[in-house]
Order: sequence, then structure tokens, then C-alpha cells
Amino acid sequence: LLAPGPEVLPEDGPVLLQLRGAMKANRKVEILYHAADREPGRRVIWPIVIAFFDRVRVLAAWCELREAYRYFRTDRMLEVNMLPAKIPRSRKRIYADWWHHEKIEQRLGIDGMGVVPRA
Repeated sequence: LLAPGPEVLPEDGPVLLQLRGAMKANRKVEILYHAADREPGRRVIWPIVIAFFDRVRVLAAWCELREAYRYFRTDRMLEVNMLPAKIPRSRKRIYADWWHHEKIEQRLGIDGMGVVPRA
């Protein structure tokens, strides 16, 4: 995890407030996400941690659609809706599972999206 660079980041807006509220309540979130290479799509995610990467905020989350840990730029979230459904694991457990997964990917040289870079 990285700290922000010298550039000033925008104030926390409604997206970050919703995500933090969902993490505190251990609830699932539905997002409308606009990935750079495709049309916006809806995903149900289990938010884990918000971090900084270069000049953007990134949310690490379990994605129900992909059935995998994924990273979502918060500035690409067009909508964030906290759902009534609870995440079926404790916050502590899901964080530990994600962190373990990260360590394995680092050891294997996987890029965080499940892809092994070519030599």
C-alpha cells in the first residue's frame, strides 16, 4: 500500500463515504463501474480496503461477478449503493484472506489481475 504523492487529492466525496460506511457495517455494495476499456457495468462487491496507487484511490474488493479479488479505481465508480446484504465473513477474516492472496500473487509474480506477465 502506498501513500499519496505530493499532488493534492480531491476531497472525500459521496463515493468514499459510502464505501467506508459499507466497510464499517460489513455490507455488500453494488457499483456502476466504468473500466477504461469497456462500457460501464454493474458489480456486487465486498469492499475490503481503500488504498492509494500513484495519483488515484483504489478499492480492493471481492467481486461476485468474477469470483475473485479485484481492484477498482474510486474515480471510475459512477454509482455506489450499499446493499442490505451482509458480507458472509467477518471484516477481519476477509481482510486476512485478501492479504494472504496478495502475498501468494507477489511470490508467483502475478500482476494482481490474475495474469502472469510474459518474460
